[in-house]
Amino acid sequence: MTPRIAFVGSAGPAVWAHAIDALRARLDDGPAYDTIETVAMLAGVPCWRPAGAEREHTMQAHQFLWFDLETTGLDPATGRVLEFAAVLCEDARGDDFTVVQQFSGVVHVDRETLRALPLDLAVMKMHHANGLWAAVRESTTTIAEVDAFLAALAESITGGRKRAITLAGSSVHFDLAWCRVHLPAFAEYLSHRVFDVSTLRRAVDSWAPAPVEWPRRDAHRALDDVLASIAEARVARAALFGGAQ
Repeated sequence: MTPRIAFVGSAGPAVWAHAIDALRARLDDGPAYDTIETVAMLAGVPCWRPAGAEREHTMQAHQFLWFDLETTGLDPATGRVLEFAAVLCEDARGDDFTVVQQFSGVVHVDRETLRALPLDLAVMKMHHANGLWAAVRESTTTIAEVDAFLAALAESITGGRKRAITLAGSSVHFDLAWCRVHLPAFAEYLSHRVFDVSTLRRAVDSWAPAPVEWPRRDAHRALDDVLASIAEARVARAALFGGAQ
């Protein structure tokens, strides 16, 4: 299948590190290069750059940017972002939800800031059990770097068109609200519309001809939750419209 996005492959921690380095160089008036192509080159990931009409079609081919944030609570005005994940998959008409590109990263928050936040006991226990608190302490990535990275990715996906990306995920209106507060550069590329898998799941439970078995979701880590949302969307589409999951 012909790749539809500028950055094709599976991104792990090394790619994330290279992306941060590339963005720092760009922001520090380093050599003029395309960030996403440079990251791909450094990481040894195949890269395809659409141009003209193909570039304008990129976000139309990928219906959504599947997205999740892990946070310290429910209120973006008082909380902090701890982790993000963004995934592009083959989600256009007739596609099979195959993951094409995935990014994730943990944001550093210092101990003093965390101690001053009104943390819910359930959140504290959950992120202790899944290892996120330890990852937050060890991370050196700032929220500003995450914002710059995601904005660069969004610009590459959309060709610079603002409000062109529809976020997808479970209760993803929550994530959109946090993006507007903590990731303002990235948020400029986001539509006010979202694709909420929680609503789709409720529709299946209410209207599908027969009950379905949903994938398990218990990790409460950003990338795991995004992939679970994609799996649920696959099940829901099959239940509502027929066809293979």
